[in-house]
Amino acid sequence: MKKTRLFLFISMTSVIFSTSCKKNSTITNANSSTTSNDMTATIEGSAWACTTALGAYAGGPLVISGTTTDGQTIVLNIGAYKTGVYSLDSGSVSSATYTPKNSSNFTIYATGLSSKATGSINLLSLDTSNQLVSGTFSFTGVNAFDKSIKNITNGTFTNLPFINKTRYEFSATVNGQSFSPKIPASEIGEFTYQGQISIDVNCSPNLMQIILPQNVKTGTYNIGSSGNFQASYSPAALIYKSTSGTITITQRSPTVIMGTFQYIAVNTQNSSDIVTVKGGSFVSQIN
Repeated sequence: MKKTRLFLFISMTSVIFSTSCKKNSTITNANSSTTSNDMTATIEGSAWACTTALGAYAGGPLVISGTTTDGQTIVLNIGAYKTGVYSLDSGSVSSATYTPKNSSNFTIYATGLSSKATGSINLLSLDTSNQLVSGTFSFTGVNAFDKSIKNITNGTFTNLPFINKTRYEFSATVNGQSFSPKIPASEIGEFTYQGQISIDVNCSPNLMQIILPQNVKTGTYNIGSSGNFQASYSPAALIYKSTSGTITITQRSPTVIMGTFQYIAVNTQNSSDIVTVKGGSFVSQIN
């Protein structure tokens, strides 16, 4: 899809995404049923329990991810959409990573990097009707830069909600007219730039863009003409930039963002020409 034209007219200031999961908390999954869930592990002998977790399946690996309030993150990429035991050895299609708190990209511990970076994931339950997943895991992650090791043991995830959708979904109305790409996997894209994320949607010949800060949490935020939260609409050669509106992040994990939005946008060449975007919703899997 043609992202360049749309991206140029919005200045990117801080611009991704969070869902709440708490050990033994109550959460509503994608099918609006309620369940108890948790994700826990032992990292180098210390207990770890997620404060944010979610799963996602979009035709590739089943991804389970959890993070704590201080940024410690475990991501499991399960190579098939069925129960079973999945090896994390070198050459395996499945993998796992651990990122310590407040770390940079250079302190990620991953499986598959050496003979020491091994482990397994046991996917015990895959409830496709209620979109809940349970299992256990353990692995040794190796840092690719200094070859240091982290041991993650006793890992469990119990009744975690997961999203089983196409890679991306997006819909809205513009002045009452439907705006929804017919082929989400190819017509919706997301990319990051200097710590920001842009969700770009092509509903030919019209384009729409939502910009968010990477550290956004679940909640409701104001959309404006500048700042961390912006939006735009571009029919043909025209460009409408947001002046006001709101966006609500309803679920977020290290790999998935879901939300709703509405905004008013003004033609950059004619301030009396205004469009109203309502009923917006999106699901985006983050790379």
